[in-house]
Amino acid sequence: MSRSHDRGTRNGEQDARVIEILRAMKDDVKLVAPSLAAWWLHHLKHSEGRYLDILSFFRPSERGGDILEVGAVPGQFTVLLKELGYRVRGVDLDPDRVGGLWKKYGLEVDRVDIEQEPLPFASGSFDLVLFTETLEHLRLNPLLALREIHRVLRPGGRMILSTNHITPVHRLKFFLGRPYHASALDEFRKLEELGHMGHFRIYQWDEVRSFCEFVGFDISQRAYRGPVLLGRKAGAVLSLLPGSVRDNFRHSVYAIAEKS
Repeated sequence: MSRSHDRGTRNGEQDARVIEILRAMKDDVKLVAPSLAAWWLHHLKHSEGRYLDILSFFRPSERGGDILEVGAVPGQFTVLLKELGYRVRGVDLDPDRVGGLWKKYGLEVDRVDIEQEPLPFASGSFDLVLFTETLEHLRLNPLLALREIHRVLRPGGRMILSTNHITPVHRLKFFLGRPYHASALDEFRKLEELGHMGHFRIYQWDEVRSFCEFVGFDISQRAYRGPVLLGRKAGAVLSLLPGSVRDNFRHSVYAIAEKS
């Protein structure tokens, strides 16, 4: 059974170290393909909070475990884990886009199309798999990706999944006949310009849960993280409501799933 609205565990000393590493990483933009440099820097600037959120779900025992990041580019979180002392490797649709980053930090990242190819690892190879802000980019077969994640986890291993989710604001926009999703043209253009699809779709929690359970995961925790996507006045009104209500307006939903 999932526990809703769990806020995770934050470590002040680690958070400070994370911020230090990320800010020092700015100079690594020179290791990125020039056509991706602006996107890479934008991602670095705006992902600090999300990286801290992901780390808040880590267990102390996972520091010595084997970690896989699925969808590793832009590589910033992969590097961050390595610098924090974690044993991590990655897979990505086109890892060469930031190949200089892998070389500098001594990271192994395999080229895999997770919607069409199996992960190149034996069953039960990892203690933790990170599948964060990737599901919404998949346009062919997310079930294959999730089945493979389940396969390569050890019994008792965990997946940390996060994705953009449908908030009450999206629902209101849809009801009013207004655009509630990014431009389809812009999101498909990213496939040509960035090397991966933009946001193909956004999900509601029940869909995320059903995907995970269908391939054999047990959901142990659900949490909402990220900014509340409202203007100042609406945000002030929302602040008067219970936290469980406010959380539904946050940018992302997390599913912490275990392999029985």
